[in-house]
Amino acid sequence: MSRPPNDDGQPRQIRKNRVGLLVALAVCVLVGGGISLVIGTRVFAYEPFRIPSTSMAPSIPLGFHVIVKKWGYGHYSAFGVRLFEGALTAKVRRGDVLVFDYPGDPSQQYIKRVVGLPGDTVSYQHRILRINGLPAVRKPAGTSDTQAGRMALFDETLDGQTYRIGFTAKEDFFPVELAADFAHRDACVYGQSGVTCVVPPGNYYVMGDNRDQSADSRFWGFVPVRNLIGKVVSVF
Repeated sequence: MSRPPNDDGQPRQIRKNRVGLLVALAVCVLVGGGISLVIGTRVFAYEPFRIPSTSMAPSIPLGFHVIVKKWGYGHYSAFGVRLFEGALTAKVRRGDVLVFDYPGDPSQQYIKRVVGLPGDTVSYQHRILRINGLPAVRKPAGTSDTQAGRMALFDETLDGQTYRIGFTAKEDFFPVELAADFAHRDACVYGQSGVTCVVPPGNYYVMGDNRDQSADSRFWGFVPVRNLIGKVVSVF
């Protein structure tokens, strides 16, 4: 008479091995799916960035983090590597804060506020921002102490979006000598009181909210549409 199938433990061991293999496969699938979800979200939907400078103070202080919405901007990348490229389908508005590849070195990502759309005439003279001849609405909002010194605060409004800007220098001057040579520079006119530019097609004009401490379109030019990464939707 043959022994019962479980007397020597072999069939039971085989079942245990199969269960262990299935568990391992399930864990691999879950981990792989989780990693794919994280990477996919970072490439196509949302990506975090850390603010490395004071150029967007007082609205976004140094060291803060932002969440950037990427879908619709055509620049799909992760960890600095561009994986896919598409057409811009999101609507870019004056007043939006965007993250983009710096035109002078696309390996670097900058964050600035859009003040000029393609075709706009942007004028920054005597610290007054004008778009197509109309000054941006600006109201005093007190002062604040920063690493760069005392900052005069103002609430500025463009296209219905209100945000806070600041000035740290006491003198009303424009360092025209700091303006670099850049693509479409002939669309700009520089002087000791400021700069006026006509934004070329397929480009945007951006500025930092820390108006006296920001390297932006006033100095290095326009941001091509293909450089746009996405719009800041959260600050923390």
